[in-house]
Amino acid sequence: MKTILTTSLLIAAISISTASLAQGMGRMDSEQHLQRLTERLQLDEGQQSQVRDMHQRHQQQHQQLREQHQQEMQGILNEEQQKAWQQMREERQQRMEQRSKRQGSDNMDGKRSKKSERGDRQNRS
Repeated sequence: MKTILTTSLLIAAISISTASLAQGMGRMDSEQHLQRLTERLQLDEGQQSQVRDMHQRHQQQHQQLREQHQQEMQGILNEEQQKAWQQMREERQQRMEQRSKRQGSDNMDGKRSKKSERGDRQNRS
């Protein structure tokens, strides 16, 4: 039981971080990340291709883990718990969308918000 819980928490953390990456919550998408790596590390075309392929493989693996996690959770939870869990997931999705919209509106005038700049500094360390 402890292993299932630990695995579920790990997969949930991966899902959240991947979702936040995909939703642009102060983070770059994989192409922006690749561009930044290219500029800072002077990656050649071959290296860029390798990094891009690696990102795609990892995204596919994360998607498979999310799907596996959902299936396992549905096998663990009773019907009432499944409904509550689905509600939690929908609420999380709404929060992520709201954050993404706020991030977009922060940058509408071309200026970076202090929060965005702070997030970038934290992501670098």
